[in-house]
Parts: sequence; structure tokens; C-alpha cells
Amino acid sequence: MQLMGIKPDLWPVTEGNKTELPLAEYTMTSWEKELFCMILASIRVPDNYSSNIARHVNVKERTIHGLKSHDCHVIMQQLLPLMVRRSLPSAVAKQKWFS
Repeated sequence: MQLMGIKPDLWPVTEGNKTELPLAEYTMTSWEKELFCMILASIRVPDNYSSNIARHVNVKERTIHGLKSHDCHVIMQQLLPLMVRRSLPSAVAKQKWFS
């Protein structure tokens, strides 16, 4: 990216012998991950729409496990945009990713 001259805020930072990569603005903090899981755990859906997603979310460990493929599809297509708006910074949440 540095050779191409794009996204200067993501270029490696070298201090002495140490080189670090800065975090992107969409990187979630521990609190944001916990908020994301809390939102997902609190979602209620109609019967036969998907399984009880709240059973598969562990808020303390900030993990999601044991989902069926249909549940993953529901999360990615319909719930993720809602959760991103609540848990990520507004500059990231309002950005249009796809045309």
C-alpha cells in the first residue's frame, strides 16, 4: 500500500528496530466485541425463521459457535447490518461497502 501511495493511515510504523502495523478503523475493541455479542444474544426472531441464536452466543467469552448454515445466512444477510450500526464507529457503519 505504501508503494502504491494508498491508505497512508495503514502504512507500517517503524520505531528503531520495531515495526508495527496500525489498527484499521473497523477493528473492534473488547468492549465493542462484547456489545456486538450482547446485541446478537438479545435478538428475537419469529418461530421457524431461524434457531434460537442467543443459545449460540457467549457474551463473556465474546464467541459465537454451533450455528447451522441457515442461521449464518440470516446473521450475515439481515442481522449483521443492524449490529454493525450499533457496535462500530459511525464512520465505519455508514460507509457503503458494496454498490
